[in-house]
Amino acid sequence: MGSYKTLREVCDCLHVTRRAVQGYEAIGLVHSSSTNKYGHLLYDDKAMEIIKEIKQYQQFGFQLKEIKELQNVSNKILKEEIEKKIICLKEKQEELESIIEAANEMLEKLK
Repeated sequence: MGSYKTLREVCDCLHVTRRAVQGYEAIGLVHSSSTNKYGHLLYDDKAMEIIKEIKQYQQFGFQLKEIKELQNVSNKILKEEIEKKIICLKEKQEELESIIEAANEMLEKLK
């Protein structure tokens, strides 16, 4: 039998808020595995992995609705969607680098 963690333990371990996990549950991205004798929700290792994956997708820029849709697609489609996000992230990176360059130029003028 695998290990189970309470919602508090999940939040502490994965650095996610209680509200975030509750939101994931509300739209069906993840489900608690059971409850303990005190009625606290318990999450198994699979649920923990799903929550980690959701956080990663969010860092890539996916919205929860998109993540929900991605749960049921083939690896080919998932790969294509992640590749699209990489392109967007690279564009944002270039934009930020340009902004940083402009800020550094402004600092030079202020010396």
